[in-house]
Amino acid sequence: MMLTMPTNPARNGIRRVLHLGLLALVGLTLSQCPGRAKEIPVDGFESGLTWEADNPADGAVLTVVQTNATEGAHALLVTFTNQGKDKVVIHQAINRDLTSISSLVLDAINPQTHAVYVAIALQTGPKWDWFESPPVSLKPGLNRNVRFDLTGKTFKSDRTEKLGAGLEYTDVLTNMTQLQRISVLIYNGSADQVGVYLDNVRWEQSGSAATPASPAMNNPGDAADKPAASALTAAPVEMLANANFADGLTNWVLEQTEGATGRMECVPEGPDGKAALRLQVLTIAPKAWHLQLYQTGPHIEKGRTYVLTFWARSDRDSNLKVNCMMNHEPWEHHTQELLPLSAEWKELHFRFATPWSDDNVRISFTDLGGTVGQTYWLANCSLVPAS
Repeated sequence: MMLTMPTNPARNGIRRVLHLGLLALVGLTLSQCPGRAKEIPVDGFESGLTWEADNPADGAVLTVVQTNATEGAHALLVTFTNQGKDKVVIHQAINRDLTSISSLVLDAINPQTHAVYVAIALQTGPKWDWFESPPVSLKPGLNRNVRFDLTGKTFKSDRTEKLGAGLEYTDVLTNMTQLQRISVLIYNGSADQVGVYLDNVRWEQSGSAATPASPAMNNPGDAADKPAASALTAAPVEMLANANFADGLTNWVLEQTEGATGRMECVPEGPDGKAALRLQVLTIAPKAWHLQLYQTGPHIEKGRTYVLTFWARSDRDSNLKVNCMMNHEPWEHHTQELLPLSAEWKELHFRFATPWSDDNVRISFTDLGGTVGQTYWLANCSLVPAS
């Protein structure tokens, strides 16, 4: 026999009131909790290259790559050599009303071992008036959520530039209903060559809670005094461009001198069927190093340890010499190692430190011109600081 407890209408009514009150309180609390800022994408570089250099003579090279992306699979790599100017400027044409926008935000990776400075500029109105932010510092490594405030009196314009030192960056952005162009300015300082990865460029709307930013904000003092928090915990930043050959043979150079020749191509023959570089020796010269494969660009710091990691194999048992050398006279290259190859893929490591600092070095796979007909494969290359 089942016993049932008598119901109490008054008690049930109290319970319903308490339940509804609790739901209302929770709803009120949730509605008052600030959410993440509403962001509007500008460019994640997933649809190819939509930016260009202001002046091609400045030597800037813009490449959409599949390395160091912070959102999605692609990032924009901007590299340039010092052409006697202190910066390069890249831009994207865009038409937009900025009246509801408070900030421009982007992610950046600085693969150098020293700080690099960037700024933005917006051109607005029918006369394309120029408004330029102060330059901010990108610490080595990952700089996530670098924010440029669009609401304050922090811009340099044609009007304020005439006011003199200390007063240039005091203008407010005008003609916000008619944005014509976004520009990013990258300063090279005293370096001969600079590279910066940009990704996840987006607008942030007014009145929304901001995403926590790296210290590299629109305030040159903040970034210069303390490192970006995210850069301290980020994985080492890749120093090679197109390290996994996802962009074919871009950034890789086959040096053929004194009659040594080879055929280099990108093939889907790497580990797990991924991209690999295949090199077949066609003719040889008196010295094996007359045929070598290399990439330039990394900045190497004196006494710092770096690790080059790569997968390699050959069609016969042999050796492969790797080095980090000056890409200029006196071509110093005592940091080198001879590594064994076989027909099976191997992951190989070359750990080195140089007695000099240099912005113009090459990472070389050399002494390739020893045997006519020999074939080499390389894949999944990586160069990162070890310390």
